Amino acid sequence: MSSFSILNFGCRVNQADGAALQKQMLDEGWQEASEPRNCDIALLNTCTVTATADAELRKVVRRIHRQNPKCKILITGCYAQRAPVELAALDGVQWVVGNSHKHKIRQLLQKSLLKDSVAAPSQRLSFLDPTISPETPREKILVGNIFE
Repeated sequence: MSSFSILNFGCRVNQADGAALQKQMLDEGWQEASEPRNCDIALLNTCTVTATADAELRKVVRRIHRQNPKCKILITGCYAQRAPVELAALDGVQWVVGNSHKHKIRQLLQKSLLKDSVAAPSQRLSFLDPTISPETPREKILVGNIFE
């Protein structure tokens, strides 16, 4: 089975969300790695309260990608919700999942395991945010309106 690592940035809500996601992954048979440089998938649960928090996340993404180029990086949380296109452009980032779609992370990862790449167009998860540019690789971004 594949291995994962979760890094939580920011508030207590992120800590709780990360713990719930960790439990789900373990319950499904994933193996937790001690750190991102030793895993197949790194889940980064983000905060975006300050520019410093955003910069720290980008630094961590670059470090993970440099130390483990085969690692697929999934970014979720508030920063993912606020700036999905910016995050999708970072090297190593496979998916950006906003708070609106956090509940679909398991489904997204299951599809990834079934195919070692992004799902075929007919099987993609729905993308709800029409403001995302058509030039953006849409298979990387899963973000919608959090107020709906």
